[in-house]
Amino acid sequence: MDVEGSFGQQEAVRLVAVERRGKGDGDNGEGGSARAWHGTPVEVGRALVNYSSGEIMRIKGLQSGGIEKVLGYADSEYVALRENISLSVRASRPVSPGIGVVVEAVVAEVAALEG
Repeated sequence: MDVEGSFGQQEAVRLVAVERRGKGDGDNGEGGSARAWHGTPVEVGRALVNYSSGEIMRIKGLQSGGIEKVLGYADSEYVALRENISLSVRASRPVSPGIGVVVEAVVAEVAALEG
């Protein structure tokens, strides 16, 4: 999971699937660290988020119980509630195996955040 851009709490954000970089693909050639993904993002849905982009960057990877310790408050144990996530399927566009795997990982991560 990664966060790109700036947004606030209770804003609608795009959910995109991307191809993950393999090990050893960490340098972007510009002296900075590269994203954990590459290729063209494909929108797979939208979500209404409970935390801002900066807050999500701070709490990603944590269990729900750790949110309050890091942020000082916990409005929700979820970044986005299931009922506030809308996944879209585009049957007219073929999905490459790499992107399908990432979509499954995103869906699994959302489910893990809810569970």
